[in-house]
Amino acid sequence: KSWQDLTSWEIVKALVRKPVAGLEWISNLIEASTRMGEFMRARDKGKSVEEAAYDAVEITLNFGRSGATGQQINRMVPFFNACIQGGDKLYRLFKTDPKTTMLRIGTYIILPSIVLWAANHDKDWYKELDPAIKMNNWILPGGSIRIPKPQEAGVLFGSGFEAVLDAAAGQDQKAMGEWATTFLENMTPGVMPTLILPLIEWVSNYSFFRNKPVVSQSMQRLPDELQYGPYTSETSKFVGGIAGVSPAKLDNLWRGYTGTMGMFLIQAPDLWAADKQNLPAKKLSEMAFVRDFAINDMNLNRTMNDFYRLKEAAAKQHAGYGKKGKPTAEVAGVNVAAQSILKLQKEAREITASPKYNSVQKRALVDKLQAKQKKIAQLCIKKYGNKFDY
Repeated sequence: KSWQDLTSWEIVKALVRKPVAGLEWISNLIEASTRMGEFMRARDKGKSVEEAAYDAVEITLNFGRSGATGQQINRMVPFFNACIQGGDKLYRLFKTDPKTTMLRIGTYIILPSIVLWAANHDKDWYKELDPAIKMNNWILPGGSIRIPKPQEAGVLFGSGFEAVLDAAAGQDQKAMGEWATTFLENMTPGVMPTLILPLIEWVSNYSFFRNKPVVSQSMQRLPDELQYGPYTSETSKFVGGIAGVSPAKLDNLWRGYTGTMGMFLIQAPDLWAADKQNLPAKKLSEMAFVRDFAINDMNLNRTMNDFYRLKEAAAKQHAGYGKKGKPTAEVAGVNVAAQSILKLQKEAREITASPKYNSVQKRALVDKLQAKQKKIAQLCIKKYGNKFDY
């Protein structure tokens, strides 16, 4: 039977037996409900069945619209055609009705972006946001919830205005460059076949979807089996510990082949495992599924990312121009900060594994150590940031 022919009880049983297929069905149902609503509105306005059907297809991205070449590439590179069609639809909207299109963009994209920027821009948590998160999402006041922006118009116009305001206010001189990079990445379709992309990311230690290392610089010096963060699944930690491979890379490999639904399933045992292993307590914003719509510590990493770029720039300068064993005062200062942060990270791992504290106590202690790391990084950037090109 198809999903449409099942009774309510049969659907429930099927969801339990085949959770991946069930989640896919729910996703398709939400997509279809949007199109059906548009179809009914068009019919109420007196449009023909053909016209209403066309409006329903075009209300969101028309995934069926493609050329012969796009169809062939899309078989090996999912979302290749979706990326092409997103830009094409924006172009067609401006070509067909530029005034209405610009009015809607101004009302539903530019205005909310400016209002939220005005509410958030002077807050410390907003300044700490990962640029990729900031550019691709609207962040509600308070910094707890993020809403994805439209991939094309949302980043081009919404994030574009935010970047101009950040630069004009002297708050972020890199904002325009980060906006341009994000927009180009969103408009450029991937070309690597999905079959081998996760393996390439494993070998290169770089996520082309997230545009950052799979194993962060802070973890690269650790043994492979210890390369995991607070959001790495317990399943990957278990397998990584046995096989001696990086849990962070295992998570990325699984995500690459199964997507968001697969990650949701592999993270399902996390709550049980965390309780059994007495791991640091998690906030609601860090829970599986919830963290995809919330702001958490993983997203508030601007300072630490800048610090590691500064550290890399200092190492390159010393390797290229410095004398062996005699670093300049600036390079030495960055190295001292890096060693201090490394010690704090080791202390946090020891607390996480210690049986002396409960999960709530561990969380409080780890949070304090992370705050110390960020403070050291901020002082280092303030003192030496203008000495290196990073």
